[in-house]
Amino acid sequence: MSDLAIREVIIIGNDDPPREVVVRELTPALLRKLLVSSSLASVPTDEEGIARMQIDAWLFEECRLSDLAAFTDLTIEQIEALPPSQLKVIKRKVKDLNPDFFSALGRMAAARSGH
Repeated sequence: MSDLAIREVIIIGNDDPPREVVVRELTPALLRKLLVSSSLASVPTDEEGIARMQIDAWLFEECRLSDLAAFTDLTIEQIEALPPSQLKVIKRKVKDLNPDFFSALGRMAAARSGH
């Protein structure tokens, strides 16, 4: 990752000690890898895997839970253990540091839907 990319530490929750999460700006090369990896993901066939995939894809409108893992120092397991209120704090910071990525996602979705 480029040393020029922005990184910010945010505090989530009320734990003692407080939980720090590093949120980073992704380069176009890393964003491309993220898009490629999401399109190549295998579709699970067991109930647990299907439920995990659905929550990953549909919990938030603008991004997947697995996207949040790519933008932070958290694993997908750590993200899945957080309540939506804390995930929203992380998502806001991710969007703040990566507005062009989210803008591009919106344009791609509009192009796919024919609008």
